[in-house]
Amino acid sequence: MDTLLILSRYDSRQYRPHLQPVDVTHLVADEIQLLADAGMAEPNRILLEGDATVSAVTDAVMLRQAVANLLHNAVQYGGDEPVAVTVRAEGGRVQIIVSNGGAPIPMDERARIFDRFYRGRASARVGGFGLGLPLVKEICAALGGEVALAPDPTRTVFVIDLPAGAPTVAAPDVV
Repeated sequence: MDTLLILSRYDSRQYRPHLQPVDVTHLVADEIQLLADAGMAEPNRILLEGDATVSAVTDAVMLRQAVANLLHNAVQYGGDEPVAVTVRAEGGRVQIIVSNGGAPIPMDERARIFDRFYRGRASARVGGFGLGLPLVKEICAALGGEVALAPDPTRTVFVIDLPAGAPTVAAPDVV
């Protein structure tokens, strides 16, 4: 239930990003390697594509958590298909695109996929509490960005979109 505690901290605005220059491509590559080392993904099942070096001024710990959640879901729900991860910089933004060839998320579930405790029909065969994607959404918002489920009829594709420079997010209310 660590995820629930982290989400409550975001709700109460107790979590402030520690901004620093981060090599996003390297961070994503590290997370891919961690999954392989933990035996959660076969070596070479997760393919990293895109720009060789993409940097952003962001919170590495928070971004790492968001990427880890998306990668874990892609491996867990992707069947035996490879997982593709693309990291790219474009127009002052950084995008991390995670896609898998598993069954796409049905249209009637897409609107709720980022709701806390919501678990789609495909998740019935695996464990979880329906908190991973809501956590990714909160992290992205705290970093001045967003996460979206891309409209793709053949794959499940999530896109994290963040500012490359320091984000402009509202400061927490001081009580």
